Amino acid sequence: DDNRDNECSWLLHSDETHTFDLIELADENEWLVWTGQIQSDYKVSIVCNECHEKIDCNFHGDCVDKECKCNSDSDRFGIHCQFQRPCEVIRSEKDNATKLKLLGDPNDNEVDFVEVYGRPMYVIYNMTGRPSSFLRTKEKDDTDDYFFEMKNKSAEFQELLENYTFVLRYTGQQWYGQMHLPDLTAESFREEDYHEFWDSFDGGPGSRDDRTVIISESDVGGSPVGIDFYEVRRRNVADGIKKTDISWVVVPLVNYEA
Repeated sequence: DDNRDNECSWLLHSDETHTFDLIELADENEWLVWTGQIQSDYKVSIVCNECHEKIDCNFHGDCVDKECKCNSDSDRFGIHCQFQRPCEVIRSEKDNATKLKLLGDPNDNEVDFVEVYGRPMYVIYNMTGRPSSFLRTKEKDDTDDYFFEMKNKSAEFQELLENYTFVLRYTGQQWYGQMHLPDLTAESFREEDYHEFWDSFDGGPGSRDDRTVIISESDVGGSPVGIDFYEVRRRNVADGIKKTDISWVVVPLVNYEA
């Protein structure tokens, strides 16, 4: 069954309401939160993400109509000008020859690159085959990776492997590395319409698979540089179960000493 039809598929919710004012709702209601078990009478604080003076823009911009306008010569971006300008090119630690480039956006009046959840987006065009430069496993090591075993049976996926765009972008808490159709550009990617399908990223048969192959640790910074990433693998969770019943695990891409 689709998890989105599950009434328990939530982390936080309020009582039933007819108000459209989320701030008012947070002030007047007690919420339920899932922390491994349901906790009631949970207090939520929600405020407008506005500036009121220069300090709210970290002294790297001016507060204009309650919005920070970052100084053009400060190389800062973000709602509060809190981030340094991202690198134009970043590299995979596993393969220095693999370079991801900042996806530019000449039509943005605030910054000259595409932003997703207020973070930069990186791409590599014209990739072929399995993205081994970002994976811990070798090209043909599919022993515990049901995702590639499953997808390789699809003519559509085989065609994708002949030419695709690898995308690294932020999802609100983590950075996702994903395989996308080769026609992805700043013009074709609409920031305001973007939403991560959290309940289907595991790539189960029949789901809206976003082809996620790597995922970062939780992060609130403005760049994927210097944070740990994990290879996302899908595998059968037990012998004898249906092929449609799969689970996913993450494998560190960085070797740590014991």
